[in-house]
Amino acid sequence: MESNYYTEIEAEFSRARGKQSLLAPLDWQLMQMWEKREIPLALILRSMSDVAKNFQAQNRKDSIKTLRYF
Repeated sequence: MESNYYTEIEAEFSRARGKQSLLAPLDWQLMQMWEKREIPLALILRSMSDVAKNFQAQNRKDSIKTLRYF
C-alpha cells in the first residue's frame, strides 16, 4: 500500500467535516483493517467525498464524527 494511506484518509476526513479533525483509536483500527484488506486508497477517498457531499446536501445540523460513518 502507499506510504501516505493513513494521512490521506485523515486529510479527507478533515475535509468531510469542514475542519481539522483528529481520528479516534477506533478510526485508526478501521484504517488498518482497510489497508490489510487492500482496499484501494482512491476508492476510500472517492467514497468519503461522495458521502460527505450527500451529508452536506441534507443541510444537517450535526457533523460526521467517525470514519465508521463512511
